[in-house]
Amino acid sequence: MNALKNSILATDLSTYFGNRAQFFNLISTKTYSWSSEEHRDILRSILMTSADIAASTKPWDIQYQISLLVKDEFFSQGDKERNELKLQPKAMMDRNKSHEWPLMQYKWMNDVCYPLYDALSNMNPKFEILRKGVQENRDKWWQLYELSNTSDETYSNSEKTSNSTSEMSCSNVSETRSDNINDTCSDVSETACDMGEREVQK
Repeated sequence: MNALKNSILATDLSTYFGNRAQFFNLISTKTYSWSSEEHRDILRSILMTSADIAASTKPWDIQYQISLLVKDEFFSQGDKERNELKLQPKAMMDRNKSHEWPLMQYKWMNDVCYPLYDALSNMNPKFEILRKGVQENRDKWWQLYELSNTSDETYSNSEKTSNSTSEMSCSNVSETRSDNINDTCSDVSETACDMGEREVQK
């Protein structure tokens, strides 16, 4: 009965973080013994966590879709915290920080998932396929993060070009009435921004 209870409690990540340093040390020093009840308890807890976060090991198309479902759930909770409880949600539950999702997923894979499956694969080579799955997904999230940063930088450069074009237009019509100057600057700026957006989309 205690084994069942402890297995359920092991799905709490706080339990995992409490056990993983000892487990990693047992594996790296090869001092584990499964005849030891203490070591078996630690392994059981670790295996429960490995099953609980196994979505990180799935093929990319599956992993990505699961991530979107998790994101929707997290953001819905964050919306309730902000709108109903008047609380600032955590970053991973803040819809206003959705652009950071690839980086958050990368950190989750790199800091939590990969070390676990790496240790398990060192213990038993049969876990290698899970370690490799996490590694590939982690790299995919990093690529998405870099891509989003490149897009943001491109759009930022487009805005700079837009502002420069707008200033030049204002200078060229400086002898006209002030209301016409404002209209001209606004039109040029909007056009330049639209062009920049189309370049980003390309």
